[in-house]
Amino acid sequence: MTQHSHIVINVTCCRQCILGNAIGEQGLVDLRTKQTVHCFKGGAGSIRAVLWHPNESVVASCGLDRYLRIHDVNSRQLLHKVLKGIWWCLHKQTTY
Repeated sequence: MTQHSHIVINVTCCRQCILGNAIGEQGLVDLRTKQTVHCFKGGAGSIRAVLWHPNESVVASCGLDRYLRIHDVNSRQLLHKVLKGIWWCLHKQTTY
């Protein structure tokens, strides 16, 4: 992933985290090796919130492009893409 000043992080108990940045890049990073495991496609705007489901291998993200995206962590596939208003993404970010 490219380094940018705005980074959103969601850490799991498996020593991995999901990162999102200011240009819409999102990836899975191994905290032990500090290496990107893989990147998720589909981001187009600054990612403002990332949430890894506690029991499933899916991650949700939303950003300034107003889309809520659900990715499968293992297959890296985009499962769902739903257009939402930016107010919804920013509101949800503050309620977790």
